[in-house]
Amino acid sequence: MDPHRFRPELQPLETRETPSASPADVNFAMQFAQTSAGVLRQLQERLAGPLRTDTINEIKNFLPALAWLNAGAANLLGGFQTDLATEAALNPPAAPLLAPLVAWTGGGQVRAQATAAGADVLGVTLGAPSLGQQVAALTPPAPTADTASGQSTDQTSAAPADGSTPPAANPTPPTPGGTDPGTGTGSDTIPDVNDPHWQAMPDGLRVWDVVEGDSTAATAGSNVTVYYTGWLKSDGTQFETDRTSGPNTFSLAGLIQGWQEGIPGMKPGGLRRLDIPAALAYGTAGSPPKIPGNADLVFEIKMLAVN
Repeated sequence: MDPHRFRPELQPLETRETPSASPADVNFAMQFAQTSAGVLRQLQERLAGPLRTDTINEIKNFLPALAWLNAGAANLLGGFQTDLATEAALNPPAAPLLAPLVAWTGGGQVRAQATAAGADVLGVTLGAPSLGQQVAALTPPAPTADTASGQSTDQTSAAPADGSTPPAANPTPPTPGGTDPGTGTGSDTIPDVNDPHWQAMPDGLRVWDVVEGDSTAATAGSNVTVYYTGWLKSDGTQFETDRTSGPNTFSLAGLIQGWQEGIPGMKPGGLRRLDIPAALAYGTAGSPPKIPGNADLVFEIKMLAVN
């Protein structure tokens, strides 16, 4: 692959505008996203076995670049998909011809997003800088206006009036998997089961949409790629999470009833919480040793991709 063909820009990935991409750029980004997904799977498999320290360090140093480049690819593909949708709206006769290309590009964008997220979490687990930290390192501090003098002051270098040495700046960059479910991969502690945002279903399942997401919604027959964490509702014990090992892909048809009912309608980028009664989970038998019988469960699910 030509290293000069595709370069993610250095502005923050969440806010930058994507310039129109050429077909060659889009094709390269699609190929890159597909190849990267396979590379990430191979790295995850390698890390599951015994490795030398220098090999682990090589993987740790590689993962931030993999996350960064896939985030850039997702951004480029998203911009191109928007351009196609705009063209279809302005030129209705061309819409049927553009629809397959819109879907193809959207699939590549979702794949790149999932790979970026997986590489980011795996890298952070090994001690590498997160994607958020990479963005923060490339974003200069914003100057603060001095309302009294009308001059701009950079607070990171301003000295106290008494001539003493200013304290060192200690910014806290965003990290995935923190307590902000809108920007990370989920919460560390069980959500408030008494929060008024819960919506009850007739069979006892409760749903709380924290972030809606966009693009194609999951249906009953979908395969979904997600991050998730589960807790015992009775005491808040966390019995399982994949936020440190990388996302998982499931067929909804093979999951517990609470997921089969609670996941459809979710869109990539969305985050949903499920409060699942035991009858829609593992019933009287439970799932030993972590889930006892008759256990109500609470899950938090971050949707990465719908296939």
